[in-house]
Amino acid sequence: MPTMAMATCIRTTIRQTLDRLTSAKQKETAIANDLNKSSSKALLALIFTEFKEKKVLKDLDQQTKAILLIGFKSFIQCFEDIIARGKNI
Repeated sequence: MPTMAMATCIRTTIRQTLDRLTSAKQKETAIANDLNKSSSKALLALIFTEFKEKKVLKDLDQQTKAILLIGFKSFIQCFEDIIARGKNI
């Protein structure tokens, strides 16, 4: 289970990464490129849909939404990486 310190570290890293991308177009391109690499597009689409439909998630500020979505995406990516490594054993 992730600790609060790990969560804070992840949030800080995500904020720093997003801050380095200066224009909205850069951010959009980076996000699109990252999502295109995912094998779990259906799962990510479901998560994105929940953020658009659930009031508690819709009411979050943009930065918090971004941090949560990137966190979910990273968590899913970890499992994709584990599966990929398992195929190479």
